[in-house]
Amino acid sequence: MASINVPCPWGEISFEASNDVDTLWYLKLRKFLETSSPIEWLSVDIMVFEHSFNLEEFRQNSPPPPREIQDLCLTVVMPESEYAAVIDGYFSVCHPKNLYLPTYHGHNERSNFYIWVYETLVNGDTYYCSCSNVKCWRHYLKDIKLESFRGKVAPPDSGAWKNEWRNLPEGTVRFALEWCLDVEND
Repeated sequence: MASINVPCPWGEISFEASNDVDTLWYLKLRKFLETSSPIEWLSVDIMVFEHSFNLEEFRQNSPPPPREIQDLCLTVVMPESEYAAVIDGYFSVCHPKNLYLPTYHGHNERSNFYIWVYETLVNGDTYYCSCSNVKCWRHYLKDIKLESFRGKVAPPDSGAWKNEWRNLPEGTVRFALEWCLDVEND
């Protein structure tokens, strides 16, 4: 990764992770984001079978708060056992105002990720956290809204949404996320 300090914002930054996605990779991404001009769109394709993000190790090496960015687009292909590490990793690095999850018809492993992300974001307050002085992303996420879906799908508040989300047409799910970095009053 390289960084260039220029006065105008980056339009779009894309990364492809196909191997060696670990805590060090996220620390390098964090450093890149900290030293870069404002970024409007960060797109990451993650296609790995092993993903080793350690939240405690990351906290020890990266004390500043996550970088606020406009949009984060995640395309994920990996085992379900790695989902939490991916979300912990990216939300420890940045707090996007919009989270985009592109869908591709016939890819059930990806739709499982979308369902998992939605349920994790909505139920974040029920997650037990043993955070020390450096809080995890769950403490900062104040609101989530399913803002749009290009393509037709049942909304999450309907009874049939999980079945439909497993067979999503091509399109994009977008979540609007509201973050608050001041947790002193919590």
